[in-house]
Amino acid sequence: MKKQLQPVTIRREGTRRRVLRIVGWFGLVFWGMIAMVGIADMIRGYKTAEVNGETVEKALEAVDYAAPIVCAALAVLHGWMLVSARRAKQRMEDFRLFSAFFSTQPEEKSISRLAASLNRPLDATMKQMQALCKRGYFDGYIDYRQQCVRFYGDAPGPQMKVACCPGCGAKTAIADQGGVCRYCGSPLSHLP
Repeated sequence: MKKQLQPVTIRREGTRRRVLRIVGWFGLVFWGMIAMVGIADMIRGYKTAEVNGETVEKALEAVDYAAPIVCAALAVLHGWMLVSARRAKQRMEDFRLFSAFFSTQPEEKSISRLAASLNRPLDATMKQMQALCKRGYFDGYIDYRQQCVRFYGDAPGPQMKVACCPGCGAKTAIADQGGVCRYCGSPLSHLP
């Protein structure tokens, strides 16, 4: 995995989710109650008002029909915000699970093994991984033919081997044709 969301971005995503949830609940309750009162008036066909201390029943006007409809639309919009916050929370949970799997097994890119380790259906796991890649949580794409994740930083290259540096003794991954120690700069060659 070459690129994942930075911790600051993850915190920002969590803050965005909390704001959506709070504003969504507030708007759903506020606009929903106003819409219900307006719809109740629409069902009755009249509204009551106080004029000079007397209660008077008045016939509904066009604006009296529009207001509950607008309030209901705003309540639906805020309900959508709640659904959006729930989806964002699910994406964060999936991201944490998937990145934990890939970080403990960095050479493993199989989605079928990921799905089996999480006890989830393969097609749902592929769909969730594709959504995470599309939204930038992971820098990669799904190879549907081989049912695996291809990270952009993992471009196929020469076969890597582990060699022990003669200069400092560090174990370093090198290509078949050799390389340089990343710690001390000594030339390395793969020993059979």
